[in-house]
Amino acid sequence: TAGAKIAKEGKKVLVIEQHDRPGGYATTFKRGDFTLEVGLHEMDGPAPGDMKTKIFNDLGVSGNVRFVRVPDFYRFLNDRQEVTIPHDPASAAQLLSRLFPVDAGGIKAYFDQILKPSGEVFKTGSQDSSIGDFLDSIIQDEDLKLILLGNLGYFHDDPYTLSLAYYTISQGSYYRGGATFIKGGSQQLSDYLAGFIKEKGGEVRLNHL
Repeated sequence: TAGAKIAKEGKKVLVIEQHDRPGGYATTFKRGDFTLEVGLHEMDGPAPGDMKTKIFNDLGVSGNVRFVRVPDFYRFLNDRQEVTIPHDPASAAQLLSRLFPVDAGGIKAYFDQILKPSGEVFKTGSQDSSIGDFLDSIIQDEDLKLILLGNLGYFHDDPYTLSLAYYTISQGSYYRGGATFIKGGSQQLSDYLAGFIKEKGGEVRLNHL
């Protein structure tokens, strides 16, 4: 993306990639009859006000790569609970409040935090606490905490060392703007950007250190 942007601005760009395809984690590969996605199963947005929307429009991505809306956020399953969390925050809060009525107040507090505008997040001192500590302070049911952290692996592996502010901004982007999957896999986006660089006179060298 950086290479495509500066190529568009008239700079001569050389991308050196040690893999046999561009994209890093934004790639796909084949095994037998299957095409496997290396990236996440969904990306947040793109939505109005999303930085990606501005970048994609600037680089012509939006007209050349198709984004398919993902209806559900994630599915949580253990030996006691099975819950599919929708992307819409009001629907998610309603579903969880029905399943955990004792924690309805905590669920509201969670979504109030997650849906804060990014500019407000760092004004409250929330960067000094973790998402784990925050959930412990508002939620009683341990399964509900696990469900709310069902996609923790997107960001980190320990809720007690993950900044609440960082989690709020990241998780909030999924709830506020929904999510999409790139049709054909994330390789489509990487290939488009590599092609864009070449069209602007740049070079992409694969299999290079």
